[in-house]
Amino acid sequence: VNHTSLMDALFMGYYFGPSAVAKASVAKIPVGGILAKCAQAIFVRREDADSRHATADAIMYRARHGGFRPLLIFPEGTCTNGTCLISFKEGAFRPGVPVQPVAIRYPHKYLNPAKCGKAGRNPLLLSLQFVNKMEVTIFDTYSPSDDERKDAHLYTQNVREVFQRHLQVPTTRHSYDDCFLAALATKAGIEQNFELEVIEHMTGFDYKELEEFMKRFLSFSSTSPISGTRVMTLADFSQALGYESGCVRAKQLFSFFDYDESGYIDFLEMVGGLALLSHGSPFPFEDRVVLAFRIYDNTDQSHIASQEIMSLLQQEGFMSAQVERILLEHQDEEGGFDYLSFAKLAHSKPLFVEAPLARARKRLAIALGMESEAFQSIQSPKK
Repeated sequence: VNHTSLMDALFMGYYFGPSAVAKASVAKIPVGGILAKCAQAIFVRREDADSRHATADAIMYRARHGGFRPLLIFPEGTCTNGTCLISFKEGAFRPGVPVQPVAIRYPHKYLNPAKCGKAGRNPLLLSLQFVNKMEVTIFDTYSPSDDERKDAHLYTQNVREVFQRHLQVPTTRHSYDDCFLAALATKAGIEQNFELEVIEHMTGFDYKELEEFMKRFLSFSSTSPISGTRVMTLADFSQALGYESGCVRAKQLFSFFDYDESGYIDFLEMVGGLALLSHGSPFPFEDRVVLAFRIYDNTDQSHIASQEIMSLLQQEGFMSAQVERILLEHQDEEGGFDYLSFAKLAHSKPLFVEAPLARARKRLAIALGMESEAFQSIQSPKK
């Protein structure tokens, strides 16, 4: 069921008499909480990843065992204003069993009755409308195909299309977690110019890891005199990574993160930089080659000495007699490499790229407090 108002739950409770997946705070509502418990509701703390996983397991169990009421699920995970469909959670579709789609909308002329809108926060405003309408469409049971049973994401998207075609509203990849993250970003003064799904794909971060990263970014950033949002200056960046003021290597790395050349690194640019540094990065290998060259080029001469490469390789544990021989065989008359010759070498021997990126990852891990689980995740981003 798409979710826009408290009336959704009241109607569904009256018409179907189901159990439901509900936010944990519902259990504390006088009378309503008791009724929910009697109906065997599954309570979830939406901001807690462990609670969400436990809820998915409970849904799976009930779908595969008898003896329970029908289970009411709002797959968007939260109320919206009804003007679009946000991402559907896959938990309701993972068991691969048939579902009963129910679409609800509230035709209105003046005030939208949606709970997250102005009228929803003050129900008395609805009395300004002579009548408030609720339209409920109960579709035929949707039985998944063999492909949909094997692929919960496909099943989820296909059911969402059923709602989208009927309600004639657009869809968006934004999710409930985006709402939480947007609130945190707004409070912290960080520009909300990203989608959680995109960042998860780029870095492998889950919501909690991204929340911690955002807090760390806030701690070593400063307020932009132009936009008023939180950004990192070169001085902030150098200090966070432990580079001395004026260090060429810090400047090179900073300039690569600052892809819009504004002189500042915003939150999304920092996330993009993390993704670029990660193993299995979704970015083209050529971008990683450029970044590696800039890290080696600590003199800002667009030329790197073989000795500089060997020194960094030695520090990162990549150095061997064979590697030294390869460098000496391919270096130019000046004993080093310009970008084109380095790129050719890097494509044949990727370790010359991995070594400087490993160095940068270590510095970022320390600066961001990501030495453990969260740091490991940027090394294996989600596909």
